[in-house]
Amino acid sequence: MDELLELARENNTMLQKICAYVEKVDSAQHRDNEDMRNMAINLIADLLVDRFGNRNNDNFNNFRR
Repeated sequence: MDELLELARENNTMLQKICAYVEKVDSAQHRDNEDMRNMAINLIADLLVDRFGNRNNDNFNNFRR
């Protein structure tokens, strides 16, 4: 009986943590932060592709000549 009670307490604690995480992830502030983070990553990726993409194309074209 004590083992079942302990298991029920552990399950309750786990469910509380899961609920707290879901509430956090579902919040508008979290979504805004994720959007800003994704925008920054995409911006940096675009800049790197522009910078290194042109250089690689020039090197490739010089190599072919």
